[in-house]
Amino acid sequence: MTLRAFNLALEEGYTLVRKHIIAINGYTDTDNDGFPDTCDAGCLATGLAADPDDDNDGVLDGRIFFLSTRMRASILTVMALVTMPIPTTIMMELLIRQTTSL
Repeated sequence: MTLRAFNLALEEGYTLVRKHIIAINGYTDTDNDGFPDTCDAGCLATGLAADPDDDNDGVLDGRIFFLSTRMRASILTVMALVTMPIPTTIMMELLIRQTTSL
């Protein structure tokens, strides 16, 4: 067994132990990664620590709202600047063509 394979097996074992501790103590692990979403004193006493990324999306929990708000603002800006003027421009062009062709 290579060192990498051993380390992967060891980490898998640790994850299973963490999941067992979470299950028997009733902690919540939303993304099922073996780290509880929150960790009180009792949880810390088991050797666990709170998961900094509860939904496992690669963004730390404290930054999710900021990024979501920023993303929503970007989408709205793009819609306002790009999507809305295009139909208006096309409509105006059609009206001009109809008027000049008469």
